[in-house]
Amino acid sequence: MSFILGTVLLQAFLLGLALFSRRAAPQYSYAVPSLLSPAYSSDAAFEESAPETSGNSDISPLSLAEELLQPSAHAEVLSANEQAAWSNVHFPVSEAVSSQADLNWTAPQEKANPLVYVKDYVIRSGDTLANIWRSFGLSPTSTYGVVAALKKIGLSPRNLQVGSQVRLSEPVDGRVEHVEFALSGDRIVRISSVNEDDYTAELILPTYTERNRTVSGTIEHSLSHAAQVESLPYEVVDEFVDLFGSRVVFSRDIQIGNSFSVTYAANYGEDGLERSPGPIQSASLFIGGKLLAAFRYVCSDGKARYFDERGNPIGNYFLRYPVKFSRISSTFSKARFHPVLKKSKPHNGTDFAAPVGTPVRSVADGVVVKAGYYGPNGNMIKIRHTDRYSTAYLHLSSISKNVRAGARVERGQVIGKVGTTGLSTGPHLHYSLYDRGVYVDPMKTELPSMPDSVEPIPTEALHKLLESVRGEHEQVQLALVRTEERQAA
Repeated sequence: MSFILGTVLLQAFLLGLALFSRRAAPQYSYAVPSLLSPAYSSDAAFEESAPETSGNSDISPLSLAEELLQPSAHAEVLSANEQAAWSNVHFPVSEAVSSQADLNWTAPQEKANPLVYVKDYVIRSGDTLANIWRSFGLSPTSTYGVVAALKKIGLSPRNLQVGSQVRLSEPVDGRVEHVEFALSGDRIVRISSVNEDDYTAELILPTYTERNRTVSGTIEHSLSHAAQVESLPYEVVDEFVDLFGSRVVFSRDIQIGNSFSVTYAANYGEDGLERSPGPIQSASLFIGGKLLAAFRYVCSDGKARYFDERGNPIGNYFLRYPVKFSRISSTFSKARFHPVLKKSKPHNGTDFAAPVGTPVRSVADGVVVKAGYYGPNGNMIKIRHTDRYSTAYLHLSSISKNVRAGARVERGQVIGKVGTTGLSTGPHLHYSLYDRGVYVDPMKTELPSMPDSVEPIPTEALHKLLESVRGEHEQVQLALVRTEERQAA
C-alpha cells in the first residue's frame, strides 16, 4: 500500500514539475535556415517565432520526455554534404540572454581594406595558363574567363614570355583580387576578378623619366665582368657587342687594362629604379692604344643611325652573333670528334648553346635560299646576303612565318627559334658562314659590310662626339692611376 502511494506522489510531483517548466520556458524558438533554401545566408540572424500553443494541457511526463528527445515533425533531414557544410559554420555564443535586444545579432562587417598577400611565379618553357593557375591553387577552369578577357584587349596567352613574372594578389579571405602578367617593354596586363568565373583585363603602360647614363670602366677580367661590376644592363651590353662585333673579336682582342665607355638612354620608373634601357647614344673601346667608337646620330631624313670614329655608317656590317645572351659550346674546327656519330669530322660552324625557343636573327640583309627540314640539319634556313657571302642556321625548333625560299629578310630580323631537331645532342644553334661557297670561321673572320647609301656623319658633329668620348676615357685612366696609387700607399 505504501509503495502504491509513493508511486502516485512521485508521478504527481513530476507532472507538476513539467507544467511549471512549460510556463517558465522562453516564448520563442530558433529556426536554422536550410542550405537548400533560396533565402539561405551564413550571415542571417536567427529567426524568432512564438511557439504553437496546444489546446491540451494534460501532458504526461512520459509524453513530454518523448517530445523532448524526438526530432521535430517540421525538422529537415540534412544530407551528409549539408552536415559537413554546417560543421564549418560558426555562430557567436552569448553567455546570457537578458532581453529581446540581445537576440538581434548581426554579423560583423567585413573590413573595407582586407589584408592582401601576393604570390609570384616565373613562367617556364612548356607552361600553360592552366599550370600557372594550379600553382596558385586556383581552378584551371577559370582560365576560360581569363582568355576571354585577354581577347577583348587584343592579347592572348601567347603574349606571355618564358622568364616573365606573374603576380597574384589575394585578400586573406581567399577571394582573388587580380593577377598581373609582365609583358615585353615593361608593360603589365592586370586581370581583375568580377565574380567567380568572370574577369576583366587592362593593359598598363609604364611611365618613365628618361635620362642619359654614362658608364665607364677598365677591364680586369672580361668585358662581361666589367659590365656587371658597373651594373650595366645586359640589353646595353648586347647592343654594345653588336656595334663593335664587326671590328672586334671579343674572345681574342679584349685584354686586361683595356677601357670602355657607353652612354645610353636610361629609363627610370616612378620609384626611381632603372627600368628597360633605351638605345646607346655613344660607345667606345680603347684597345691596343687605339680608340674605336660608335655614335648614334639623327640623319637628315630623320632616322637615327650609328657611325664609327671615322664618321662612316656601321649599321651595314654583318652581326657577329645570331643569338643573344648565349655561350659558344663548340667552335669552328677542321676536325672535331662528333658526339653523336662518334668519329672525327669537320665542324663547319659555331654552336651556340641556348634554351629551346631562343630567338635566332639574320646577321645581315638577304634573300632566303632554303627554309625547311633537311635531315641531319633539322629545321634549317640558308640566306644569301651578297654574291659572295651566305649564312646557314641549323637545328631550329621552328621557322618564323613568312620566312621561306625567295623571301627577303633584314639584318637583326628574327627568322626562327633555337631547337634540337635533326642530328643534335641538345638545344643549340649551329651557325655557318660561307665566303664564295667555302666555310669560314664566323667568329674570327673579318666581317663584311653591305652596300649602304647613307652619307657619312658631318665632320663638325663627328669632332664633337670624338672629343666627348676621349674625355670619358681620360677620366677612366685617371681614376685607374689614382686607385693604383692608393693601393700602393
